[in-house]
Amino acid sequence: IIMISLILEAGILIEQPQIYDAKPADIFTFSYTSGTTGPPKGAMLCHRNFASFCSILVINPDFNLSETEVYLSYLPLPHVLERMGVLAMLYLGASIW
Repeated sequence: IIMISLILEAGILIEQPQIYDAKPADIFTFSYTSGTTGPPKGAMLCHRNFASFCSILVINPDFNLSETEVYLSYLPLPHVLERMGVLAMLYLGASIW
Protein backbone atom coordinates (compact mmCIF):
# COMPACT_ATOMS: atom_id res chain seq x y z
CA ILE A 1 0.00 0.00 0.00
CA ILE A 2 1.35 3.40 -1.00
CA MET A 3 0.01 6.51 0.65
CA ILE A 4 -1.54 9.04 -1.72
CA SER A 5 0.58 11.83 -0.24
CA LEU A 6 3.74 10.04 -1.44
CA ILE A 7 2.30 9.70 -4.94
CA LEU A 8 1.37 13.39 -5.04
CA GLU A 9 4.83 14.40 -3.82
CA ALA A 10 6.47 12.25 -6.50
CA GLY A 11 4.31 13.88 -9.17
CA ILE A 12 5.52 17.32 -8.17
CA LEU A 13 9.12 16.23 -8.76
CA ILE A 14 8.47 15.10 -12.34
CA GLU A 15 9.39 17.67 -14.97
CA GLN A 16 6.23 18.82 -16.72
CA PRO A 17 6.15 18.51 -20.53
CA GLN A 18 6.41 21.66 -22.58
CA ILE A 19 3.07 22.68 -24.05
CA TYR A 20 3.24 23.55 -27.73
CA ASP A 21 1.48 26.76 -28.74
CA ALA A 22 -0.32 25.57 -31.88
CA LYS A 23 -1.02 28.05 -34.65
CA PRO A 24 -4.28 27.91 -36.66
CA ALA A 25 -2.47 26.81 -39.83
CA ASP A 26 -0.48 24.05 -38.09
CA ILE A 27 -1.37 20.49 -39.09
CA PHE A 28 -3.73 18.84 -36.61
CA THR A 29 -4.28 15.51 -38.32
CA PHE A 30 -4.24 13.65 -41.61
CA SER A 31 -7.35 12.13 -43.13
CA TYR A 32 -6.93 9.43 -45.75
CA THR A 33 -9.43 8.33 -48.38
CA SER A 34 -9.72 4.73 -49.51
CA GLY A 35 -9.55 5.69 -53.16
CA THR A 36 -12.95 4.26 -54.14
CA THR A 37 -13.34 6.84 -56.94
CA GLY A 38 -9.63 7.26 -57.71
CA PRO A 39 -6.23 6.80 -56.15
CA PRO A 40 -6.00 6.96 -52.33
CA LYS A 41 -5.32 10.45 -51.00
CA GLY A 42 -4.31 12.07 -47.76
CA ALA A 43 -5.71 15.44 -46.69
CA MET A 44 -3.87 17.57 -44.16
CA LEU A 45 -6.33 19.19 -41.77
CA CYS A 46 -5.18 22.12 -39.67
CA HIS A 47 -6.16 23.31 -36.21
CA ARG A 48 -8.34 25.98 -37.82
CA ASN A 49 -10.56 23.27 -39.36
CA PHE A 50 -11.30 21.63 -36.04
CA ALA A 51 -11.50 24.85 -34.02
CA SER A 52 -14.09 26.26 -36.42
CA PHE A 53 -16.15 23.08 -36.09
CA CYS A 54 -16.09 23.31 -32.29
CA SER A 55 -16.98 27.01 -32.38
CA ILE A 56 -20.11 26.19 -34.38
CA LEU A 57 -21.26 24.01 -31.50
CA VAL A 58 -20.91 26.93 -29.12
CA ILE A 59 -22.36 29.83 -31.13
CA ASN A 60 -25.17 28.05 -32.99
CA PRO A 61 -28.29 27.78 -30.78
CA ASP A 62 -29.55 24.84 -32.85
CA PHE A 63 -26.78 22.73 -31.30
CA ASN A 64 -28.02 22.54 -27.73
CA LEU A 65 -25.24 20.25 -26.55
CA SER A 66 -23.62 19.97 -23.12
CA GLU A 67 -21.41 17.74 -21.02
CA THR A 68 -24.41 15.50 -20.32
CA GLU A 69 -24.41 14.23 -23.93
CA VAL A 70 -23.48 10.66 -24.80
CA TYR A 71 -21.98 10.14 -28.25
CA LEU A 72 -22.17 6.69 -29.84
CA SER A 73 -18.97 6.31 -31.84
CA TYR A 74 -19.59 3.87 -34.69
CA LEU A 75 -17.58 5.11 -37.67
CA PRO A 76 -13.89 4.20 -37.97
CA LEU A 77 -11.74 6.86 -36.30
CA PRO A 78 -9.84 7.59 -39.56
CA HIS A 79 -13.17 8.85 -40.97
CA VAL A 80 -13.10 12.64 -40.68
CA LEU A 81 -16.75 12.85 -39.55
CA GLU A 82 -16.01 10.47 -36.69
CA ARG A 83 -12.97 12.50 -35.69
CA MET A 84 -15.06 15.65 -35.68
CA GLY A 85 -17.74 14.00 -33.55
CA VAL A 86 -15.22 12.65 -31.05
CA LEU A 87 -13.39 15.97 -30.89
CA ALA A 88 -16.63 17.87 -30.35
CA MET A 89 -17.62 15.59 -27.48
CA LEU A 90 -14.16 15.92 -25.91
CA TYR A 91 -14.44 19.69 -26.26
CA LEU A 92 -17.84 19.64 -24.49
CA GLY A 93 -16.68 17.19 -21.84
CA ALA A 94 -19.34 14.69 -22.92
CA SER A 95 -19.20 10.89 -22.88
CA ILE A 96 -18.09 8.81 -25.85
CA TRP A 97 -19.21 5.19 -26.17
